Amino acid sequence: MIWKQPLDLDAEIRLRLRDSGLLVHLFVEQSKEQQWLNKLLTIRDVRGRSEVRLRDKAIVLSNTRLDREKLLVLANLRLSKEKMLGGLYASYGIFGVGIELKDEERSWKILNPRKWYDAYSEAFSADRP
Repeated sequence: MIWKQPLDLDAEIRLRLRDSGLLVHLFVEQSKEQQWLNKLLTIRDVRGRSEVRLRDKAIVLSNTRLDREKLLVLANLRLSKEKMLGGLYASYGIFGVGIELKDEERSWKILNPRKWYDAYSEAFSADRP
């Protein structure tokens, strides 16, 4: 499809996903060393919500929340042809980790990951037009 004018969309969606793999795979580098984390965070039959915006040739997912039983995944993500930018917090039971995504680089946040994510999320929301 070719749009005649720029597409703008603001939506709040509720999600029911077969598993959490799509979001996890965006943030967790796909290498043999990380396969254990992919398996741990890829949980079947998750539910959640997200705010979705299409604007300026980018897709923005904000205030995204997926959960089921012991798993909680929170994320903010901006995807465009030029770059990927986002932050994710994932916890499974008492264990939590944060991951910052800048294009192909991932930065792990192990010390106080929820505190890091809350600050990242606040800054991410403040940068939205």
